[in-house]
Amino acid sequence: MHHKHSGEEFLFYENLDKMCKYDQRQFVIGRLFFDLCVGLYYMHSWQTAHIDVKPDNTVISSKDDGKLMLIDFNTVEPYEDDTEFESNEVRGTPLFGSPESRYKETFHPEKFDMWSLGATLYTFYYGKIATDEDFDIENDQIQFEEASEPILDLMKGLLEFDPEKRWNWEK
Repeated sequence: MHHKHSGEEFLFYENLDKMCKYDQRQFVIGRLFFDLCVGLYYMHSWQTAHIDVKPDNTVISSKDDGKLMLIDFNTVEPYEDDTEFESNEVRGTPLFGSPESRYKETFHPEKFDMWSLGATLYTFYYGKIATDEDFDIENDQIQFEEASEPILDLMKGLLEFDPEKRWNWEK
């Protein structure tokens, strides 16, 4: 999510912690994340996955009270409820892509998006990316710093390595 500030471009999520007090920051993150969830839920209700949910694929509207909107639909993938795709090609942005898409042979588009949703929340909240290029699913763990319990539970549920245990919309 890019924004012009005093003639210079900066990444919104990297500067969120400098923009407002802690309580205000919590509210802003919650509001942005809610808007993102609404958009993604709508896509999933039509059995269509985005496949590249990440902060850089969001914008904040200058109208509609500053709603966050999902953009860049070049990777959109329709699916059936039980559809699994071969993942022999890189889909979306690897640092925001689900572990199974990086390390396994198949993935489910909706579960992929749910991981990406969690990775985006992590980035909004901590101002950094949850995994790096060298992340090893077998040996590494995502580092969760102090956070309010509901947000921490949500991040951990969405960033569950096992796609069968990963939180879905019903959860």
